Amino acid sequence: MDAVLRWRRFAQRPGAPGARPTGGETTARFGGDGQHAPVRIAVVDGPLASGMARAALEAADIPVLIKQDSAGVIYGLTVGALAAAEIWVPAALAERARSVLIGIGLLDETP
Repeated sequence: MDAVLRWRRFAQRPGAPGARPTGGETTARFGGDGQHAPVRIAVVDGPLASGMARAALEAADIPVLIKQDSAGVIYGLTVGALAAAEIWVPAALAERARSVLIGIGLLDETP
């Protein structure tokens, strides 16, 4: 028990690995403000479509965040609300990302 408490005190020190952020620090790995704020460019059905989107966008050097309900992944759902996956990219790269997804056939050309 003492070892756990020692670790907890160490982890709470600013700058320590695993320490919680204080003040102006952030834990965000994707996001920001202005042109770096993420925007949703598409909603696709199932893990196959979301995997294709991730691979295509990463190949085009566009950072991507896929948000989807964990229940759909756990139960292997491929259609419906629980299978839907949101594709998020930085705002500055949204048009380029959208054209990539149109190019691989995941999106229609109409907005």
